[in-house]
Amino acid sequence: MPNRSALYIIGEILDTILKAGSLGMSKSQLFGTVGLQTEVGEKYITQLVAAQYLQVEGESWRERTRYVVKLTPLGRNRIEWIITLSRELKDQPKSSGGH
Repeated sequence: MPNRSALYIIGEILDTILKAGSLGMSKSQLFGTVGLQTEVGEKYITQLVAAQYLQVEGESWRERTRYVVKLTPLGRNRIEWIITLSRELKDQPKSSGGH
């Protein structure tokens, strides 16, 4: 996979979770979809939670806890900014159409 800027990766994370809908998606599913190793993905999730763009909720799933990542209203608002900035810098994440 070619080198991707942090801005591009953040745009992909937010856009991927937006496409997943209000139920969000598991961390492992997110990392697989965006193409991030767990260690790298965890760093991005930590930063995006600290910025209040994402929230992570633990859910009981079988005999373990599954961590689900969801967009906050602020994160939903920031997607357009990030996609626009990426395009202006010629580093275009995939857009979810009208989002």
